[in-house]
Amino acid sequence: MDGLGISRSLFKAQIIYSTPNTLTAEIKAACTNYWSNTLNIDKSRIISVTASKNPRQTIKYGSAKLFIDSSVLVEVFLNGLLSAILNMISFPKSALDYTLAVGFLRVLLAAEGFVGLNKNGSVVRVGIAFDPHSEEVELYKKLLNNLGIDYGRIHGNELLIGKYKNLKRLNELEAFKLHRPRQEKFANGFLHHKFSKSISAV
Repeated sequence: MDGLGISRSLFKAQIIYSTPNTLTAEIKAACTNYWSNTLNIDKSRIISVTASKNPRQTIKYGSAKLFIDSSVLVEVFLNGLLSAILNMISFPKSALDYTLAVGFLRVLLAAEGFVGLNKNGSVVRVGIAFDPHSEEVELYKKLLNNLGIDYGRIHGNELLIGKYKNLKRLNELEAFKLHRPRQEKFANGFLHHKFSKSISAV
């Protein structure tokens, strides 16, 4: 908990006590004291001690279920985990960082990607939409550069990728793997590219 930057004071607990008998105030107090000490959280954070009907008593002090409010999880993700992930893909140093960067690219293209074909069905460009009022495009440029992909011009709120070598790299990375319709469109378009055809004919 502390390693993720989540204070113990933000956690709440529910205690489930399996017993064939009725819960007494003494049992509830014993369970509360036990889990308060074990988890190192204030007793006020233990919101309930609830009986679970069972032919026998299974655990002396029951079991504790920890949870935190969703708003706290969002804050941890945005300011903790997400910032760490963005730093890893912006400045990759290990094989894991590059694997993470590829995964991030796949998610990005599944959400914001576009495959452009010409009249012959050949893929000529891939676009990535971005919020022009944010720093997204700079992140996308770093991501592509780190994966050996040269980005082209910006058209409106879309970062465009062209040239065969870049399309080939996207194909190698299975960049549209998480979006089947776009993956099929890109794969077919890549096969119809004049350079792909010339290589396969050799």
